[in-house]
Amino acid sequence: MAFWMAAASVWAVLQLLLLTWPVRTVRWPTVFVAFGVGAYGCVVHRCWWNW
Repeated sequence: MAFWMAAASVWAVLQLLLLTWPVRTVRWPTVFVAFGVGAYGCVVHRCWWNW
């Protein structure tokens, strides 16, 4: 389950990059924050269900 959540997070960030690449409205720090939030969400969700 955690793998699929992480994959969904990566997929969402990649879509964000692909959609905004031509106009460059998303900066790299925003992308890194999005990856970090997605990873944190996966960890929290995984720990919550195993508790």
